[in-house]
Amino acid sequence: MLPKIYQTKHPRTPWLVVYTNPAEKNAQGQPKKVQRWFAQEADALAHHGRLIEAAATEGTAGLAFDFTLREDAIAARRALNGSAWAALTLAEVVRAWLLATPAHRPHEVEIAPLFAEFLTAKEHEDNRRPATVRNLRNRVSAWLTRQKITTLGAINEASVRALKQRPGVTAQTRLTDMTAVSSFCSWLVERKHLPKNPLIGITRPQTDHVVPRALRAAQATALLEAAREAQGGRLLRAFVLMLLAGLRPGEVERIDPKQIDVSASRPLLRIHTGKRRRLIRILPLSPAFVAWWKIAPAPKKAGPVFEWGRDRWAHARILEKAGLVERATPAGKITRSDWQADILRHTYISWRMTVTRDENLVALEAGTSAAIIHAHYLALMTTAEARAISALRPKKLTRTAGAVVEES
Repeated sequence: MLPKIYQTKHPRTPWLVVYTNPAEKNAQGQPKKVQRWFAQEADALAHHGRLIEAAATEGTAGLAFDFTLREDAIAARRALNGSAWAALTLAEVVRAWLLATPAHRPHEVEIAPLFAEFLTAKEHEDNRRPATVRNLRNRVSAWLTRQKITTLGAINEASVRALKQRPGVTAQTRLTDMTAVSSFCSWLVERKHLPKNPLIGITRPQTDHVVPRALRAAQATALLEAAREAQGGRLLRAFVLMLLAGLRPGEVERIDPKQIDVSASRPLLRIHTGKRRRLIRILPLSPAFVAWWKIAPAPKKAGPVFEWGRDRWAHARILEKAGLVERATPAGKITRSDWQADILRHTYISWRMTVTRDENLVALEAGTSAAIIHAHYLALMTTAEARAISALRPKKLTRTAGAVVEES
């Protein structure tokens, strides 16, 4: 990718110049992306111009210009610099010209550089979170590999419909894959590489409604104690946030532990909601939450409390240790499971509904609607079960002659 300029939301250095150096590789074996940040637009434009001129006069790694091509590139660059389009690359000018002459537009355009440009645009132009960009990269690249798509012409209705028809894959996974690929195709349409998004008009997979389940107090205790013991309690904070505050996994990834002060007279958690994080909801923290949070070790280094890509295997081992999942072999097929997606959030909402009997209040705390609360969570937990959840406390441990002993 030739050098491009982006304006970001960075408070001190909002101007970014990016280019790809194919002569160097990153840890994944892909061409290395070189970035340089600037506080002033003029400095960024000057650096961008020097890079473009160097590419035109000296060539870049893997690219050689003969005399005629070099002079042509220099003349084109000077013409752009002298106009209102100094930030445009020559490739963008060529694409604009091809739009005006569709009969000469090549059909077999390589997809790899376009995909790299798409990810860069999502990261810097749209300011998407790293987790979002990583999710897009993984899902779209997996689809390109499965369908053996190497050129733009291979993106058609048949190749995108294969996303919906994958056997042995859950409807939710297929739906999420289609959303990611649709984002890429829409970007290709926006940049005039495709005439239309081939996913438009293809219905999405439908799933049957699954009645949510809630953990019982004994199961919740076993889960928290398993998280407490695993890897020195590294993921205990994440499980406490999901089970006793009802946070979604994505919200746990974004949470800053500094937002939680359990020493206050009325412990509260303020959390940004939605993908754009424009709203804030306030959750009261229960004595059960405070008790478990106080024994949870603080992370040894900065970073998210929980990150699915990083912690999925540790998460699975904790479920097995708690007896919520059983496998035929340590890495084999699941033979029994009391686990359900979002069961920790279901447990929290069901518990709060039983305690408060106020679906509007619980909806505000959980960041959802009263209609959802009314439809799914009115009869999941009895009063006695809710009291048992309220009474969850960590077991006290004492040390005797170097051994950890559980107090009765």
